[in-house]
Amino acid sequence: RCGADLWGDPSFSGEWSRQELLQAVKEMAAGQFEILGEIPRAEGGGFVYFGRDVSTGKVAALRLLKEDADVFSLGQTGLLRRVATRPPPERAGPQEPPARPLPAEPSLPDPVLPDVLGPAPATPIPPSPKPRPLAPRQPAYADQWAQFVEFLRQPIVLAIIAITMAVVLVTLCTIALSPGGPDEVATTDEVTPPAEAERTDVAHLQETVLGYSIVIASFGSLEEATERQREMAGVSAMYYTAPTTVSGSVHFRLYAAMLHDRDDASAFLSRLVSEGVKAGFRDWDIRPTAFAFFLGSHTSRREADAAIARLFDQGIPAYRVPAASGGAAAGYHVYAGGFETAQEAQYLHDVLARVGLDAELVERVGLPVP
Repeated sequence: RCGADLWGDPSFSGEWSRQELLQAVKEMAAGQFEILGEIPRAEGGGFVYFGRDVSTGKVAALRLLKEDADVFSLGQTGLLRRVATRPPPERAGPQEPPARPLPAEPSLPDPVLPDVLGPAPATPIPPSPKPRPLAPRQPAYADQWAQFVEFLRQPIVLAIIAITMAVVLVTLCTIALSPGGPDEVATTDEVTPPAEAERTDVAHLQETVLGYSIVIASFGSLEEATERQREMAGVSAMYYTAPTTVSGSVHFRLYAAMLHDRDDASAFLSRLVSEGVKAGFRDWDIRPTAFAFFLGSHTSRREADAAIARLFDQGIPAYRVPAASGGAAAGYHVYAGGFETAQEAQYLHDVLARVGLDAELVERVGLPVP
């Protein structure tokens, strides 16, 4: 406004090029003026651009001035009118009176120029040095099978393969030569009954009525009884749960062992007391349990355990008893319950009927356990 030439002022023009300023002016005046071009040098300072008023079609001059650090103004100037009314060169004769001052120039809203142009161009990053060429790679195997064969030829790999094959061969031979074959390999959750272990004494491999068991505890639900049964698995005996009806109430009794006579049961109860399984010796804990529901026979322990798992899913606490035939082991019988009378078996009879099993209440026979 004071007439100073700001074109060479680095605070104004050092950050952006003329082309960037022209583009910014076009964006700021969009909708009001169509910017036609720039006046390279104009009196009054700043930058002056030709613009066509989009509403009237008239050409006007627009001046870009810096108001503050980042604040600029773009307003219409009377430069074109002053050029049109500039007096001719001085001649002899009276001087014409000076032209009246033009009205104040209207200005557009002050824009912030950096918001239009974006940040000032950053200092160019010097090119990174070229990487040095790497050492040539070792030639790859053209054939993956050749690479695999080369891996197998390593001594440590050959040794591992040989050891693995030897272990597998020994394991297979052990299973094949076991007395009962693969299906009869005992698991850790149950002690093999002496009657099965002493196969040299054929007289002991005769099935008898298993009429006595030892009461370990009585529970109010099948879940509690079977949970306790799982906790005691593998402790000196085989355990089973029998839902027993007593005076109209159902008691889920957890039993240990299935023995032929009361003397054997008494001796086994003493053993449980000495091992801490039972707190003391009571004659009542030796219970007659000769009657049970017969649920089938199986030639292998694996088949018997699979059938027991299916029955448990139906709410029937089944168990297996070693079987014998002709003086040799002959698979397993599957039973449910252990009762002194048919009245005690009423609850379990109803459960079997609900799941569609027509099981017979019979005298439980098999090899004594344990």
